[in-house]
Amino acid sequence: MIKSKNLRKMGGKVMAIVLLSLPLLSSCDSDDDYVPSREKKISVGDYALQTKIEGKGSYTVVFISGLGESLSTWNKVQPETADFATTISYDRGGIGKSDNAPGIRSSEVIAIELDRLLINSMVEAPYILVAHSIGGLHARAYAHKFPDKVAGMVLVDVIHEAELLIGLGNLPEGLTPELVLEQIADEQNMERGMRDEFIFSYLSAEQVAEASFPDVPLHIITAGLADAEESPDSRELRLMLHKQLADKIPGAVHTIANNSRHHIQNDDPELIIDSIKKIIEKSI
Repeated sequence: MIKSKNLRKMGGKVMAIVLLSLPLLSSCDSDDDYVPSREKKISVGDYALQTKIEGKGSYTVVFISGLGESLSTWNKVQPETADFATTISYDRGGIGKSDNAPGIRSSEVIAIELDRLLINSMVEAPYILVAHSIGGLHARAYAHKFPDKVAGMVLVDVIHEAELLIGLGNLPEGLTPELVLEQIADEQNMERGMRDEFIFSYLSAEQVAEASFPDVPLHIITAGLADAEESPDSRELRLMLHKQLADKIPGAVHTIANNSRHHIQNDDPELIIDSIKKIIEKSI
Protein backbone atom coordinates (compact mmCIF):
# COMPACT_ATOMS: atom_id res chain seq x y z
CA MET A 1 0.00 0.00 0.00
CA ILE A 2 1.22 3.52 -0.76
CA LYS A 3 2.01 5.45 2.40
CA SER A 4 0.05 8.62 2.97
CA LYS A 5 3.22 10.70 3.14
CA ASN A 6 4.10 9.60 -0.40
CA LEU A 7 0.70 10.73 -1.62
CA ARG A 8 1.15 14.09 0.08
CA LYS A 9 4.40 14.59 -1.83
CA MET A 10 2.34 14.81 -4.99
CA GLY A 11 1.25 18.29 -3.93
CA GLY A 12 -2.03 19.83 -2.90
CA LYS A 13 -3.02 21.08 -6.34
CA VAL A 14 -2.51 17.70 -7.98
CA MET A 15 -4.47 15.86 -5.31
CA ALA A 16 -7.26 18.41 -5.51
CA ILE A 17 -7.70 17.56 -9.18
CA VAL A 18 -7.55 13.81 -8.54
CA LEU A 19 -10.10 14.04 -5.75
CA LEU A 20 -12.41 16.43 -7.61
CA SER A 21 -14.72 13.60 -8.58
CA LEU A 22 -14.85 12.01 -5.14
CA PRO A 23 -17.04 14.02 -2.74
CA LEU A 24 -19.06 15.49 -5.56
CA LEU A 25 -20.04 12.15 -7.00
CA SER A 26 -21.23 10.68 -3.72
CA SER A 27 -23.25 13.57 -2.35
CA CYS A 28 -26.38 13.46 -4.48
CA ASP A 29 -29.52 14.53 -2.60
CA SER A 30 -32.07 12.17 -4.12
CA ASP A 31 -35.77 12.38 -3.35
CA ASP A 32 -36.20 9.43 -0.99
CA ASP A 33 -40.00 9.65 -1.25
CA TYR A 34 -39.97 9.04 -5.00
CA VAL A 35 -41.40 5.64 -5.97
CA PRO A 36 -39.91 4.21 -9.20
CA SER A 37 -42.66 3.15 -11.59
CA ARG A 38 -41.25 0.59 -14.01
CA GLU A 39 -38.00 -0.87 -12.75
CA LYS A 40 -36.66 -4.31 -13.58
CA LYS A 41 -33.38 -6.13 -14.02
CA ILE A 42 -32.23 -6.73 -17.58
CA SER A 43 -29.50 -9.18 -18.55
CA VAL A 44 -26.38 -7.96 -20.35
CA GLY A 45 -24.75 -11.39 -20.49
CA ASP A 46 -23.47 -12.99 -17.31
CA TYR A 47 -25.01 -10.32 -15.08
CA ALA A 48 -28.06 -8.06 -15.00
CA LEU A 49 -28.58 -4.32 -14.52
CA GLN A 50 -31.38 -2.57 -12.66
CA THR A 51 -33.21 -0.48 -15.24
CA LYS A 52 -36.12 1.96 -15.38
CA ILE A 53 -37.95 2.67 -18.65
CA GLU A 54 -40.60 5.38 -18.90
CA GLY A 55 -42.45 7.25 -21.61
CA LYS A 56 -42.84 6.87 -25.34
CA GLY A 57 -41.50 8.77 -28.30
CA SER A 58 -39.44 8.70 -31.48
CA TYR A 59 -36.25 9.42 -29.51
CA THR A 60 -34.87 7.48 -26.56
CA VAL A 61 -33.19 9.53 -23.84
CA VAL A 62 -30.51 7.54 -22.01
CA PHE A 63 -29.52 8.77 -18.56
CA ILE A 64 -25.98 7.95 -17.38
CA SER A 65 -25.27 8.60 -13.71
CA GLY A 66 -22.18 9.79 -11.87
CA LEU A 67 -19.71 7.64 -9.96
CA GLY A 68 -21.40 5.26 -7.56
CA GLU A 69 -24.83 6.82 -8.06
CA SER A 70 -28.00 4.89 -8.81
CA LEU A 71 -30.65 5.71 -11.37
CA SER A 72 -32.53 7.66 -8.67
CA THR A 73 -30.21 10.60 -9.29
CA TRP A 74 -32.51 11.38 -12.28
CA ASN A 75 -35.75 11.41 -10.25
CA LYS A 76 -36.38 15.09 -11.00
CA VAL A 77 -35.56 14.81 -14.71
CA GLN A 78 -36.68 11.43 -16.06
CA PRO A 79 -40.44 11.62 -15.27
CA GLU A 80 -40.86 14.99 -17.03
CA THR A 81 -38.73 13.88 -19.97
CA ALA A 82 -40.94 10.80 -20.26
CA ASP A 83 -43.81 13.14 -21.19
CA PHE A 84 -42.28 13.61 -24.65
CA ALA A 85 -39.72 10.82 -25.16
CA THR A 86 -38.88 7.25 -24.33
CA THR A 87 -36.47 7.31 -21.38
CA ILE A 88 -34.17 4.77 -19.78
CA SER A 89 -31.97 5.05 -16.69
CA TYR A 90 -29.98 2.28 -15.06
CA ASP A 91 -27.53 1.25 -12.36
CA ARG A 92 -24.17 0.29 -13.81
CA GLY A 93 -22.56 -3.01 -12.84
CA GLY A 94 -21.93 -3.27 -9.10
CA ILE A 95 -23.96 -0.14 -8.30
CA GLY A 96 -27.38 0.15 -6.69
CA LYS A 97 -29.49 -2.94 -7.35
CA SER A 98 -27.42 -4.18 -10.30
CA ASP A 99 -25.25 -7.30 -10.20
CA ASN A 100 -21.50 -7.00 -9.88
CA ALA A 101 -19.66 -6.75 -13.19
CA PRO A 102 -16.41 -8.62 -13.89
CA GLY A 103 -13.13 -7.33 -15.26
CA ILE A 104 -11.82 -3.87 -16.08
CA ARG A 105 -14.40 -1.11 -15.63
CA SER A 106 -13.15 1.48 -18.10
CA SER A 107 -15.35 3.74 -20.22
CA GLU A 108 -14.92 1.56 -23.31
CA VAL A 109 -16.10 -1.51 -21.38
CA ILE A 110 -19.01 0.40 -19.84
CA ALA A 111 -20.02 1.67 -23.30
CA ILE A 112 -20.30 -1.91 -24.54
CA GLU A 113 -22.26 -2.82 -21.41
CA LEU A 114 -24.65 0.05 -22.10
CA ASP A 115 -25.17 -0.99 -25.72
CA ARG A 116 -26.06 -4.51 -24.64
CA LEU A 117 -28.53 -3.07 -22.16
CA LEU A 118 -30.19 -0.86 -24.76
CA ILE A 119 -30.50 -3.75 -27.21
CA ASN A 120 -31.88 -6.14 -24.61
CA SER A 121 -34.23 -3.46 -23.27
CA MET A 122 -35.69 -3.15 -26.77
CA VAL A 123 -35.60 0.64 -26.69
CA GLU A 124 -34.95 1.91 -30.16
CA ALA A 125 -32.27 4.28 -31.43
CA PRO A 126 -31.57 7.08 -32.05
CA TYR A 127 -30.41 7.82 -28.51
CA ILE A 128 -29.91 11.14 -26.76
CA LEU A 129 -27.27 10.59 -24.09
CA VAL A 130 -27.68 12.63 -20.89
CA ALA A 131 -24.67 12.11 -18.64
CA HIS A 132 -23.55 13.49 -15.29
CA SER A 133 -20.01 13.78 -13.91
CA ILE A 134 -17.89 10.67 -14.66
CA GLY A 135 -20.84 9.45 -16.72
CA GLY A 136 -19.67 11.98 -19.31
CA LEU A 137 -16.59 9.85 -20.01
CA HIS A 138 -18.80 6.80 -20.52
CA ALA A 139 -21.22 8.71 -22.76
CA ARG A 140 -18.40 10.00 -24.93
CA ALA A 141 -16.92 6.51 -25.22
CA TYR A 142 -20.35 5.24 -26.31
CA ALA A 143 -20.78 8.02 -28.87
CA HIS A 144 -17.33 7.26 -30.30
CA LYS A 145 -17.96 3.52 -30.54
CA PHE A 146 -21.60 3.68 -31.74
CA PRO A 147 -21.91 7.05 -33.53
CA ASP A 148 -24.76 5.93 -35.80
CA LYS A 149 -26.96 5.28 -32.76
CA VAL A 150 -26.52 8.71 -31.16
CA ALA A 151 -28.78 11.69 -32.00
CA GLY A 152 -27.46 14.13 -29.43
CA MET A 153 -25.70 14.57 -26.09
CA VAL A 154 -26.28 16.58 -22.92
CA LEU A 155 -23.21 16.65 -20.68
CA VAL A 156 -24.16 17.72 -17.14
CA ASP A 157 -21.17 19.09 -15.21
CA VAL A 158 -19.15 16.16 -16.51
CA ILE A 159 -15.57 15.35 -15.67
CA HIS A 160 -13.23 16.36 -18.47
CA GLU A 161 -10.50 13.85 -19.22
CA ALA A 162 -7.81 16.51 -18.69
CA GLU A 163 -8.74 16.77 -15.00
CA LEU A 164 -7.49 13.24 -14.48
CA LEU A 165 -4.71 13.29 -17.04
CA ILE A 166 -3.21 16.44 -15.51
CA GLY A 167 -3.62 15.29 -11.93
CA LEU A 168 -2.14 11.83 -12.49
CA GLY A 169 0.08 12.36 -15.49
CA ASN A 170 3.34 13.19 -13.73
CA LEU A 171 3.60 10.98 -10.66
CA PRO A 172 6.76 10.30 -8.63
CA GLU A 173 8.76 7.26 -9.67
CA GLY A 174 7.20 4.03 -8.48
CA LEU A 175 3.64 5.31 -8.49
CA THR A 176 1.06 4.59 -11.17
CA PRO A 177 -2.37 6.20 -11.59
CA GLU A 178 -4.06 2.93 -10.71
CA LEU A 179 -2.05 2.57 -7.47
CA VAL A 180 -2.88 6.10 -6.38
CA LEU A 181 -6.57 5.69 -7.20
CA GLU A 182 -6.67 2.31 -5.46
CA GLN A 183 -5.22 3.90 -2.32
CA ILE A 184 -7.84 6.64 -2.38
CA ALA A 185 -10.64 4.13 -2.97
CA ASP A 186 -9.48 2.06 0.01
CA GLU A 187 -9.24 5.11 2.26
CA GLN A 188 -12.76 6.14 1.24
CA ASN A 189 -14.17 2.61 1.75
CA MET A 190 -15.77 2.63 -1.68
CA GLU A 191 -18.17 -0.15 -2.55
CA ARG A 192 -17.19 -2.50 -5.35
CA GLY A 193 -18.90 -0.94 -8.38
CA MET A 194 -17.85 2.59 -7.46
CA ARG A 195 -14.34 1.42 -6.54
CA ASP A 196 -13.75 -0.42 -9.81
CA GLU A 197 -14.80 2.56 -11.94
CA PHE A 198 -12.72 4.93 -9.85
CA ILE A 199 -9.55 2.84 -10.07
CA PHE A 200 -9.84 2.67 -13.86
CA SER A 201 -10.89 6.31 -14.29
CA TYR A 202 -7.42 7.30 -15.53
CA LEU A 203 -7.63 4.61 -18.22
CA SER A 204 -11.11 5.93 -19.09
CA ALA A 205 -9.68 9.43 -19.44
CA GLU A 206 -6.97 8.13 -21.78
CA GLN A 207 -9.58 6.35 -23.88
CA VAL A 208 -11.84 9.38 -24.15
CA ALA A 209 -8.94 11.69 -24.98
CA GLU A 210 -8.63 9.75 -28.25
CA ALA A 211 -12.36 9.57 -28.90
CA SER A 212 -14.20 11.57 -31.54
CA PHE A 213 -17.62 13.24 -31.31
CA PRO A 214 -20.35 12.27 -33.76
CA ASP A 215 -21.83 15.14 -35.77
CA VAL A 216 -24.88 15.60 -33.54
CA PRO A 217 -26.20 18.41 -31.31
CA LEU A 218 -24.17 18.80 -28.11
CA HIS A 219 -25.17 20.72 -24.99
CA ILE A 220 -22.67 21.18 -22.16
CA ILE A 221 -24.02 22.43 -18.83
CA THR A 222 -21.52 23.56 -16.19
CA ALA A 223 -22.34 24.20 -12.56
CA GLY A 224 -21.73 27.82 -11.59
CA LEU A 225 -21.32 27.17 -7.87
CA ALA A 226 -18.66 25.09 -6.16
CA ASP A 227 -19.67 22.33 -3.78
CA ALA A 228 -18.59 22.63 -0.16
CA GLU A 229 -15.71 20.16 -0.63
CA GLU A 230 -14.58 21.66 -3.92
CA SER A 231 -11.88 24.27 -4.33
CA PRO A 232 -12.52 27.40 -6.43
CA ASP A 233 -9.53 26.44 -8.58
CA SER A 234 -11.08 23.07 -9.41
CA ARG A 235 -14.36 24.72 -10.37
CA GLU A 236 -12.56 27.25 -12.57
CA LEU A 237 -10.58 24.46 -14.24
CA ARG A 238 -13.73 22.55 -15.13
CA LEU A 239 -15.41 25.68 -16.46
CA MET A 240 -12.40 26.43 -18.65
CA LEU A 241 -12.20 22.88 -19.97
CA HIS A 242 -15.92 22.80 -20.75
CA LYS A 243 -15.63 26.08 -22.63
CA GLN A 244 -12.68 24.76 -24.63
CA LEU A 245 -14.59 21.60 -25.47
CA ALA A 246 -17.63 23.55 -26.62
CA ASP A 247 -15.46 25.84 -28.73
CA LYS A 248 -13.89 22.81 -30.41
CA ILE A 249 -17.17 21.14 -31.40
CA PRO A 250 -19.09 22.99 -34.20
CA GLY A 251 -22.54 24.06 -33.05
CA ALA A 252 -22.05 23.01 -29.42
CA VAL A 253 -24.05 24.94 -26.82
CA HIS A 254 -22.39 25.76 -23.50
CA THR A 255 -24.58 26.88 -20.60
CA ILE A 256 -23.54 27.85 -17.08
CA ALA A 257 -26.04 26.88 -14.38
CA ASN A 258 -25.37 29.94 -12.27
CA ASN A 259 -27.47 28.84 -9.29
CA SER A 260 -26.47 25.17 -9.29
CA ARG A 261 -23.78 23.09 -7.73
CA HIS A 262 -22.47 19.81 -9.14
CA HIS A 263 -25.83 18.00 -9.07
CA ILE A 264 -27.63 20.24 -11.54
CA GLN A 265 -30.27 17.54 -11.96
CA ASN A 266 -31.38 18.43 -8.41
CA ASP A 267 -30.76 22.17 -8.36
CA ASP A 268 -32.08 23.06 -11.83
CA PRO A 269 -33.65 20.01 -13.52
CA GLU A 270 -35.58 22.17 -15.97
CA LEU A 271 -32.32 23.32 -17.52
CA ILE A 272 -31.49 19.73 -18.45
CA ILE A 273 -35.02 18.99 -19.67
CA ASP A 274 -34.93 22.12 -21.84
CA SER A 275 -31.64 21.01 -23.41
CA ILE A 276 -33.15 17.62 -24.26
CA LYS A 277 -36.17 19.29 -25.86
CA LYS A 278 -33.96 21.57 -27.95
CA ILE A 279 -31.92 18.64 -29.24
CA ILE A 280 -35.10 16.78 -30.25
CA GLU A 281 -36.50 19.88 -31.96
CA LYS A 282 -33.25 20.35 -33.86
CA SER A 283 -33.15 16.72 -34.90
CA ILE A 284 -36.72 16.52 -36.21
